[in-house]
Amino acid sequence: MSGQEIMLNLSEPGAERFHLFGREEVEQAMKRALEPRRGNERLPETLRKLAGKSIPDSWECLSVPTPLAALDLLLRDKQWTGDAAGAVPAEPKALELMRLHGLDAESFGDVGSVRDKSVLRLEAVRMLYWEQAGWETSEGAEARDAAAALTVPGGCRVAVVRLPDCRWGAAQGEAWTDSAEALRLLGADGPKLAIGAGPDRTEIAAIGSLTTGMPNLETAWIAAEPQIIRRLAGLQRAAGTAGLLGGRIMEELLEIGSLSDRIDEAAAGWDEALQRLEAMLRTTMPPSVGWRRAARAGELSLLLPEGLGLAALAKVARLKGIGFSGGSIQGRGRPRAVVTISCEAGSGGARLEHGVTLLGETIGEFQARS
Repeated sequence: MSGQEIMLNLSEPGAERFHLFGREEVEQAMKRALEPRRGNERLPETLRKLAGKSIPDSWECLSVPTPLAALDLLLRDKQWTGDAAGAVPAEPKALELMRLHGLDAESFGDVGSVRDKSVLRLEAVRMLYWEQAGWETSEGAEARDAAAALTVPGGCRVAVVRLPDCRWGAAQGEAWTDSAEALRLLGADGPKLAIGAGPDRTEIAAIGSLTTGMPNLETAWIAAEPQIIRRLAGLQRAAGTAGLLGGRIMEELLEIGSLSDRIDEAAAGWDEALQRLEAMLRTTMPPSVGWRRAARAGELSLLLPEGLGLAALAKVARLKGIGFSGGSIQGRGRPRAVVTISCEAGSGGARLEHGVTLLGETIGEFQARS
């Protein structure tokens, strides 16, 4: 094997076991979507039915190409002047996008850290991006308990929750609790968002996706109150991004039916595969390495030890035939690197375990030299 040849990319799925639709179904949907004078008129209604109790009854949906495109549209809806923004837990690409829009963005780290004093900095936040991934698992109990004590400050202008990919609708369960004075995000155990009144009230939106189960299609959307959706749709039209072909294809696929059953089946498959991957990590990674389930289905975010850079690790790992993608988060201390691992890398099984073992050994070698 050449020392520069990547034999296994830990961040790329090597199987398609959990796709929601087969190749023939997608091809037929593409043909129907190309019929003359077809728009996306039925798509918002179809998405709303799919959402079920995952969003408040009064909310509407707007189709967008990707989850990051959804966040970009929400960011363009506001006039930011260097206000603080935060992500709980860390989402490197979301943070970078916030910074590109001029926000002074930082991560509050793992959602479990909302109990510590760093949360005091939330008082300055004007936009909060909250990623729900992993909360539905037994390991997410601590995160749910911590979030129950958190009240988003009244100065927050918009709060966005990123629902787990392919956990939409029936598989997601009820994600919101209404009360007279607040909307509690992610059900009774979630953070409390003050609704308030007038121009200073917190606006709330959710971003949903079927990206993993419907790759290469326009499979993300924003859910929010009707007046917010109208504003965002106007921005979308002005940018010339409304009515794209991917949205029409998704509309056709969603109308095939039995989607909730397909989502439940795929989610169960991902959960089983992620449990196997987590078991591998517990036996191969040094104690200084942490991880959590990512918003994208079938992926884990591996948090590297402080001081270990992604580029240096990738260079040595490549010599062993493994590659990966990732990013970095900025918490209370120095930036920390994050590696993305797919439970379907190398089609799962022995190849994935071998790659994870090599990665753990490489991290251990770096720590031994430091």
